[in-house]
Amino acid sequence: MELAQRAPRVTPLWDQRSLVLVVVAAVIAVTVLHYLTGAHLLEYHTVYRSLYYLPVAGAAVAFGLRGGLLTALAVILLYLPHVLGMGETMPGGMFDNLLELPVFLLVGGVVGALADRERAQRRRVEGLRSYIDTVLQSLPVGVATAPAGSPPTPQNAAARELLPAVGPALPLDSLRTGYHTLEAGERPIGLHVARLRGDDQAHGDRVYVLEDLSERRALEAQLRRNDRLASVGQLAAGVAHEVRNPLAIVRATAQLLAQQAGGDETLGRYTQVLTGEADRIERLISDLLEYARPRPPLPTLLDLAAFLDKAAQQVRPYALQH
Repeated sequence: MELAQRAPRVTPLWDQRSLVLVVVAAVIAVTVLHYLTGAHLLEYHTVYRSLYYLPVAGAAVAFGLRGGLLTALAVILLYLPHVLGMGETMPGGMFDNLLELPVFLLVGGVVGALADRERAQRRRVEGLRSYIDTVLQSLPVGVATAPAGSPPTPQNAAARELLPAVGPALPLDSLRTGYHTLEAGERPIGLHVARLRGDDQAHGDRVYVLEDLSERRALEAQLRRNDRLASVGQLAAGVAHEVRNPLAIVRATAQLLAQQAGGDETLGRYTQVLTGEADRIERLISDLLEYARPRPPLPTLLDLAAFLDKAAQQVRPYALQH
């Protein structure tokens, strides 16, 4: 039942030459029989005249309309002198034999036209078969068919790849019609089982459509991760809103202490650290709030000395405590 890509059948050159030789030999042989047989053997000439139809019809079938007409013309040219020479002694009379000459053309034309039509129809069928097979081979899913009681036959490359993974694990003829999900090792496979529609439904012929679900599973896992990340982002946004209010109070308190510190350098440095850390947490909160709609990074130049000095100020309290 496997569909194979078939090219239109072409008669090899040596076969064409052989057919031409056979047709020519048959026409010459019948003509020679006519000319070598005596005029008194009328029944023989009747048989010989009917034999002309064989090479005419054969040429029409083998070479189409042109071959049939050319062979019929050759027969007429070879047979006409014999008819005119024998005259009324011919079986049926001269007029009857002359009327049969156009019949040779009619037979060659009709048979040749039918042969050409059949040949064109065959080319269309072969072209359609080739197109369907190309479509099957291009499908990302596997297609297989199985007569009743027989193993499935792959119809494309995807089926040839997926069937060996499914067959040993599970007999396909035991599955009901419908959609099934199979685990062939670490490779998930989706399988759709259906009856093969046609005149032989009673025999239980089936068609199987197989699909590799690995990519779909990966996409589903990615969607689940994105959903979890979106939930985390919403939670972070809620926490950020709750933290921002007490953070504003801490920062305002640090600024108030700095104002009341007067000339105390140490207290002023500590309050500056508190204010800076509060600002840093504020920026982190802003980043959390922007999580749902991240912006592209904007690289800027950094003053390395100022950065190191700020870092030293931040770690100074921890260093003094330890």
